[in-house]
Amino acid sequence: MDAKLDKNRKEKMKINFIKIIKIITIIIVISFLISGVMTAYSQTLFMFVSDIKPGMKGIGKTVFQGTKIENFEVEVVEIVSGYNGEGKLILARLNGKRLSESGGISAGMSGSPVYIEGKLIGAISYTWELSEHDLCLITPIEEMLELLEFPYDYNLSNTREYNKTDPQP
Repeated sequence: MDAKLDKNRKEKMKINFIKIIKIITIIIVISFLISGVMTAYSQTLFMFVSDIKPGMKGIGKTVFQGTKIENFEVEVVEIVSGYNGEGKLILARLNGKRLSESGGISAGMSGSPVYIEGKLIGAISYTWELSEHDLCLITPIEEMLELLEFPYDYNLSNTREYNKTDPQP
């Protein structure tokens, strides 16, 4: 009788072990699927500077008045080096009825997102007071994404520019 009980227990343990292995396998497969989908999804959200060429056209989004988000046209003029040769910036020409009516790019447009082929390329960040009022620089999305991983020291003076090459305290 005891031998029969032991055999039943061993059979049940074997079945439970097989169930656990199946569950673990399913979890691993689902994890790989989810990570693959997330990777594919994140690659479709952004377009990086290396894929952007002069002449490409897209749209920007901003609020000219009130709370209504409106589109304007964007055309890439050139990819230029950033301050002191660090990083890249996208030189662009903006067009659109609302831009023309308002006299061109305004200070309030900083941070306005810009898209090409439905992918975020960056945000308007610079313009020049004494230049054509439809030219701007766009900070590329990869520069912004780097900032998310960039260590920030809150003890640094806010009057001093924080530089990547500054030694960490």
